[in-house]
Amino acid sequence: MRNFGKILFLSAFCLLAAVESFSQAAQYRLGIAYGSNLYSNKERFEFSVDGERVILNSANPTVYFNKKFSNGQRYQIQQVFGPRTCNLWNVETGVFNNQDIVIAANCGNPPLTLFKLEITGVEQGESFKFADNYRRTLTSSFSTTVNLGGFPQGDDYSITQTDGPRQCK
Repeated sequence: MRNFGKILFLSAFCLLAAVESFSQAAQYRLGIAYGSNLYSNKERFEFSVDGERVILNSANPTVYFNKKFSNGQRYQIQQVFGPRTCNLWNVETGVFNNQDIVIAANCGNPPLTLFKLEITGVEQGESFKFADNYRRTLTSSFSTTVNLGGFPQGDDYSITQTDGPRQCK
């Protein structure tokens, strides 16, 4: 009977160790990603979970909290700073279900200024391609003035030639 007690104790100990090992292995991350289609390279949005803060900006459009979560554990994200309120699509509070969670934050568009580009001197058969620092591209095979769209007011902008038979000035 004494051996049975030892075996039962060892079995229970091994089971607890296995459960503890499994629960430590099943740790999930909570992230937040900038979900708007255009963002300023000077804006930042700050979010918090249980006192830990992360900053979402153009250099870090997706960020993760350091805290790890277990299956079934609840989370609640709060926006603590930003030039506009971000829409978290009613998932700012939730429960982990066997996977990491990344929430898209729709923070709207910043105030915009329209920007035009004049392309001249394009000869027949030529085509020139340009790109801006917001990853928008434009290809033109004739002289024209085009609206490049809105640029966030106050932002630094850059337009570069990415292709063409000769360098534009």
